[in-house]
Amino acid sequence: ASDITEAAVRAGIAALTGAIEQVPSSVSAIKVDGQRAYARVRAGEEVVLPARPVTVSAFDLIALRHEGLFLDLDVVVACSSGTYVRALARDLGAGLGVGGHLTALRRTRVGPFALEHARTLEQLEADPTLSLPLDDAVGVAFPRRDVDAELAADLSHGRPLPVAGISGVYGVFAPDGRALALVSERGDGDADPGELALVVGLQPADRGVDRELVDLPEREHEATSELGVGVAGDDRETAVGVPERDLGRVDDVAVAGREIAS
Repeated sequence: ASDITEAAVRAGIAALTGAIEQVPSSVSAIKVDGQRAYARVRAGEEVVLPARPVTVSAFDLIALRHEGLFLDLDVVVACSSGTYVRALARDLGAGLGVGGHLTALRRTRVGPFALEHARTLEQLEADPTLSLPLDDAVGVAFPRRDVDAELAADLSHGRPLPVAGISGVYGVFAPDGRALALVSERGDGDADPGELALVVGLQPADRGVDRELVDLPEREHEATSELGVGVAGDDRETAVGVPERDLGRVDDVAVAGREIAS
């Protein structure tokens, strides 16, 4: 690798930028016939996974160092969910006619959550709480819609709100800054035209839970307690805590928190 030029490296990086078909590493956690690929490899099987479409929106070369027979690169990658950065290193090396592998990897952002939202293990041990309260987490992860007290009361009691022209799932906030719900204006046929489809209602535990707001079957309560909202890459269309069959139904309200009315 000592004779590889920077121009060749940049050309190889350019070929791996944008919408590409990527073959995941054979020692990945992808399941093959119900078993993890890495487990099959460790058992002596030869595993070749099919290519999958991924998007590498940025692949920037920061530094290049020749160390004897080796070439070390420092890069910054922004990619879609499901992209394997170690596979990018593998494919870059293969394209240059040499081997390629990662020597270090640091994730600096997941969706809208960046390093400023992260805490060290030592900080978590000293204060084992969430990095962001529920209201702040919703504000970071989703588009925001603020409503007045009247509309906030309507939503809290399961009544629909007028649409606002916001695409995708977004958070609705009361005048005092509380996140009331995640909603969508797409609907699934159950919502009347011009009305919102409720994705999930939110209620912090320390504010209590109004029994009258809970309209899910008793068997669903356990699934909606300890609610967390997860965002992977740019995918914001998965609601946590409400069964898939209930998504988009205005008449089903899930109340989330550390305590659920029994």
